[in-house]
Amino acid sequence: IENMKQPRLIVEGTVTGRVQEMLQELGSSPLGQGYNVFVKRVSVDGMTTLALHLDLPLSGKDRKYGISGKLVLNGNNLRILQQDLALEKIRGELFFTNHDLNGKNLKAHLLDSPVIVNVTPDTVDGISSTAIRISGLKNLIRKVGADNPATKLLSGNSSWDITLQIRDPEGRGKPPRVSARLNSSLKGLKVDLPYPIGKSADSVRQLVIELKHAEKPGEPIFIRYGDVFQALLFQSAGEKAQGGIQGAIRFGTDRPVLPVRPVLHVSGELSRFALAEWLQLASDMRQRDQGRQKVELDFTAELLDISGYTMQEVGIRSEQAGSIWNFHLSGPSVRGQVQFTPAIDESDTVSINLEHLRLGKADNGIQQVSANMPRPGSFPQLQVSVKKLVYDNTYLGQLDLNTVNDPGGITAEKLHLYSDLLKVYASGRWTDRDGRQKTELDAEFEGSNIGKLLTRFGYEESVHKGKLRGKASVKWDGAPAEFSITGLQGEVSLLIRDGRLLEVEPGAGRVFGLLTLDTLQRRLSLDFSDLFKKGFDFKRMEGDFSLIDGDAYTSDFFIEGPAARIEISGRTGLTAKDYDQLIAVIPNVSTTLPIAGAIAVNPAVGVALLVADQVFSNQTNRVESITRKEYTVTGSWDNPDIERVERIRYKNKARELFFEEE
Repeated sequence: IENMKQPRLIVEGTVTGRVQEMLQELGSSPLGQGYNVFVKRVSVDGMTTLALHLDLPLSGKDRKYGISGKLVLNGNNLRILQQDLALEKIRGELFFTNHDLNGKNLKAHLLDSPVIVNVTPDTVDGISSTAIRISGLKNLIRKVGADNPATKLLSGNSSWDITLQIRDPEGRGKPPRVSARLNSSLKGLKVDLPYPIGKSADSVRQLVIELKHAEKPGEPIFIRYGDVFQALLFQSAGEKAQGGIQGAIRFGTDRPVLPVRPVLHVSGELSRFALAEWLQLASDMRQRDQGRQKVELDFTAELLDISGYTMQEVGIRSEQAGSIWNFHLSGPSVRGQVQFTPAIDESDTVSINLEHLRLGKADNGIQQVSANMPRPGSFPQLQVSVKKLVYDNTYLGQLDLNTVNDPGGITAEKLHLYSDLLKVYASGRWTDRDGRQKTELDAEFEGSNIGKLLTRFGYEESVHKGKLRGKASVKWDGAPAEFSITGLQGEVSLLIRDGRLLEVEPGAGRVFGLLTLDTLQRRLSLDFSDLFKKGFDFKRMEGDFSLIDGDAYTSDFFIEGPAARIEISGRTGLTAKDYDQLIAVIPNVSTTLPIAGAIAVNPAVGVALLVADQVFSNQTNRVESITRKEYTVTGSWDNPDIERVERIRYKNKARELFFEEE
């Protein structure tokens, strides 16, 4: 004893025994007040060696005890009481004083995954605590979520870190406060969910999960998923909740607010929302939980994507009435209601009633974001009524669509489109056989003014007036939204009456992309200046087209007018945007002879012309063989090459025309 006035007892020694008993003895003594809370929250099995140093004052009013030492852990197991968490096979040294615990780079196993554990003193909100930090955990999803169907949407593996904070209780008789925090970059883990939650295995998305009061049952769990969303979630209680999840998910950076009702409330702002894919996922989840989960939506999407078709700035609200979902859509692109009615033994039904709908084209990248696109077998039956439909800035009119489902696919019994310029009456079928999808469409259509209709679809008015009738029977591989000119197969028939081909600027006269009228007219104006200089009136424009692998073939397309007949055959490349056609022009000789005017001015000349007209009328085929001119059209749509086909000239046209050979 160095100072007899203030005597102190120093005790040093080594003890071997059970870890739990040693910790309890130290924690319950005045020497271990600093980590007593930690001792009461854990259970440790196995043997250990304790190296102890005690510094005990023997006199004085203000006695300050000193304790320090270390525990040597050699394969021990530690369990957090009231939590399903256990560290196994711990190896390393745990140091302690009368104030805290400290252990660096302890090796252990958690959920059969090797981890590194660090135990350090900490301070949270001014309160002393012990922090246990576990890093390098690999098997969290596979072990914790083994019985959860949602884990089927996750594949791969990612590294997780866990932090436990154990603090002093708020008062005597109350349990110590414990908070838990999990975080991961999710690198290596694929999330097979629609945008914006889905991610590839190579991408990084910081996920944080926090439970501030693990000692209190029913406390909400806070989740932050990168900058995508934040959430407060907990298991609902009571009969009305029926075991579902209650809480709030808010997209964006604002913190969510818990709803008063026992529902899952989703709000915030999204850059894009893939409606069809999320509805499919909701349908799958509903089948698993028998409709127990109640969800309310109230968010805005800058871009709403429905199987490749887009709407801008859409507000979405929803509520549930029993098992029925009611959606309210609002914004410059859409306004109306959507009702989702689930069925037990049959297909679900979606009823859509909209005042207006303005759809745009989604770029290819967006359409390929997720593999959760619905298939015919999981797609709901549709009842659609849209009073005003606009697609790609083109007004299409009113849309009515009814579909029915059967084991082989989906049949569109009614697909009607009505506007002032175009009416379409169609039906179709979407099938999925052996994993291969196919879409078939049969349609009849009519238009009151083909010229104005072309203008509405973005073409220069290369045709004036003209009444349109036609029909089409086409098919393509894939879903309806995967329509592609390249893969289109089928037949199209067109008939246009009583119109006029106008003089147009270069590049503007490709009606339907099937013929190049602007370049053709300029060439014909040179060869037939009296017939085509100011355009060309026609009584009938008609033909049939076969669509094969991105090309349109015709052998009977013609334009019939008072002045001439134009016949077109060959190929139009709808994908390559090129031509390989033969065009024949046959002037109408009789109509070019001004008989009536000649009789009025000079009867003698008029009679002569009348006789000539009758002679020409009786020799129509031979006249056509002389006046007929043919052209080849090849090259690109933008710069086609039109070449005259030279014909053998008769040495004596008059003799060939008027006299039979003996």
